[in-house]
Amino acid sequence: MKNEGDKQYKGLRLTGEIYHAAQENLADLRLFDQDGQPVPYFMHSFSPQETAVHKSHPMELIHSFTKGDSFYYDYAVDVPEDEDVLATSLTVVTNHANFAKQVELFGSYDNRHWEKIKDALLYRVEGNEKLEIPLGPPAPKYTHYRFKIPNNLEKIAFTGVTLNYNDVTLSHERFTETFTPQYTIEEQGQKTLIKLSGLRNLKLDSFTLETDSIFKRRVIFADIHAKTLYNLSFQQTHYSDLTLPLDGFRTSEDTAVLVIENNDDQPIQVKQLQVKYYVDELVFNGAGKTGFVLKFGHPEYTVPPTYDLVFYQDQILQEGYDLLPILALKILPADQATTAEQLWGLKDPRFLFNSVIVAVAILLGVIIIRKLIK
Repeated sequence: MKNEGDKQYKGLRLTGEIYHAAQENLADLRLFDQDGQPVPYFMHSFSPQETAVHKSHPMELIHSFTKGDSFYYDYAVDVPEDEDVLATSLTVVTNHANFAKQVELFGSYDNRHWEKIKDALLYRVEGNEKLEIPLGPPAPKYTHYRFKIPNNLEKIAFTGVTLNYNDVTLSHERFTETFTPQYTIEEQGQKTLIKLSGLRNLKLDSFTLETDSIFKRRVIFADIHAKTLYNLSFQQTHYSDLTLPLDGFRTSEDTAVLVIENNDDQPIQVKQLQVKYYVDELVFNGAGKTGFVLKFGHPEYTVPPTYDLVFYQDQILQEGYDLLPILALKILPADQATTAEQLWGLKDPRFLFNSVIVAVAILLGVIIIRKLIK
């Protein structure tokens, strides 16, 4: 990988070939710079997703009265059955101009017992206005709201009141990639067996079938995940669900079998298969480096490394990183006998230690034999 981009931190997205050749838990991944020095990293698997929610509920004036020099207006919201109406603000509409009024806002769940929420200033003066009252946090769930306007000599009233709920939720979505696997199809009795390859160590998100056949049939993947898929058309309306969720299923084998239960119907004509799987990214500090090499496949590394970067990864992710492309990928065949030194370009300290012990033992043996001969 060649270092590029203007950010301090860099990222590398793992490919299907890397998952196939690496250990299942990725404990053998080691990153080096252009000088062969280890580069610390942490694993990142999600992208943040923001979801905005905007709801508005018009409110109905159900009661108004005066008490002293104060005016009271009671409003109710039509609450859907078995649903709480959350509110982050109230917006009022009025025909009055050139006013500034301090109002008191109350809330109630039954239109009888009232709780004071807050004092608020509403005004419309020389083209400037403030006609919204923020609520919460937390967002209240009242079904009734009362406005008390003291000293209302101007008889300020509202032509409309709206209950608003605006929120942004942050979620995390897994990184995914999609590929078309190699597969074979075999008809066996009342079942179609589709044998997919290239799945070793992949965390599978879903499987999607592409076909023009009209059907509704049960499918089973790897004898674990099952669902009824369908592809139907009625009165020029098309209904289709051709995706089987796999919930991160992973196999240590290269192949798995998808079974379609045909019963007495003709087999489905499969046009193509799509597999979506979860992927991870390695994030690391690339400052002062020109290139990087990721090595994997060392059989003696069984525990993933832990580096300091993991303790401040939130700050790194907030800053962002450049995603580097893989310029070359070399996977050595299993039948090529290679030592750890050949694979990694590293010396195994245990091998060196054992070699020294054997050499010393041989030397001592020679010395003892010579003395015995003399």
